[in-house]
Amino acid sequence: MILTAQQPHYLPDFRQLCKLSAGEVYLFADHLQFRKQSAVSRARLPGEKTTVLSVPIRKSAPLTISHLKIDGQSNWMRKHLRFMELQFKYFPYFDHYFPALKELYRQNCAAAADFWWALLQWHCKVLGLGKTVLRSREEGIAGRDDLVRWALKKGITGMAVWEEELPYYRQHFWEFELWTLPEPATPKDFPRTYDPHMAFLPLLFYYGPQAGEFLRGKSPN
Repeated sequence: MILTAQQPHYLPDFRQLCKLSAGEVYLFADHLQFRKQSAVSRARLPGEKTTVLSVPIRKSAPLTISHLKIDGQSNWMRKHLRFMELQFKYFPYFDHYFPALKELYRQNCAAAADFWWALLQWHCKVLGLGKTVLRSREEGIAGRDDLVRWALKKGITGMAVWEEELPYYRQHFWEFELWTLPEPATPKDFPRTYDPHMAFLPLLFYYGPQAGEFLRGKSPN
């Protein structure tokens, strides 16, 4: 059984969802350390130019992602939703998905990882990915040794990783066979400049349910 794992991202990007789709089990690794100005709290979206949307995190000592708190004093949520409306409201499937997404934002928890988890679950549902997605905090994983024991108990025999991740995985997870993921191809007819490190959401607004075909290496019909 093949495992893929990734630290949580605010608004899952193309590569994260490709990785999730590639394995049989996906681990939402919220036990990892938070790094400022990373994809954990920031998302890149295509617009007239590439725009970075950031979720404000309360300042504190270095924490694991599962302990992060969103700064509720900021009006970041209104700004992010307004940006999506201005940039994507004319996309064919915007009205189909945006109301439910907007409601998800309004239910946003103070705990950042809980919100990221809800966003990932929503993407999996609307894209019909049908994968086993587990959360490291809920699985009792706090570090490398915990992860290895958990994976072996689950019957994990290999891990699928991006090429740039191979050195790290070879050093830390020698117990498992490693598979290199092919770099995903981006859509050719999308009306904005797009790369795989951007949020997947605009593709969903444009292609609808067929956007999931990109995660399987195909183009929507």
